[in-house]
Amino acid sequence: MHIPGTPCSTANPSFGYSVRVKYPHLADLAAGDSIRFRIKGTDETCEVNVTRVTEYPDFEALLDGEGPASVNPTAPRDEQLSS
Repeated sequence: MHIPGTPCSTANPSFGYSVRVKYPHLADLAAGDSIRFRIKGTDETCEVNVTRVTEYPDFEALLDGEGPASVNPTAPRDEQLSS
């Protein structure tokens, strides 16, 4: 999982992170839950609130649901599907 930017930045509190993974230990994750991220190599943590959880049956459905630019802004939909 790669989360760009500075976690919990007070400069832009409305900034959102998108995490596109499915792990069994997160199966019951729901809007309203919190996730605490630890900043690698430090003792610093960042708590974020989950605002939406969406499951897609496959990558193509994810692209259609979120838009290709949300997944990879530098690659068109067809290129992302062929990767």
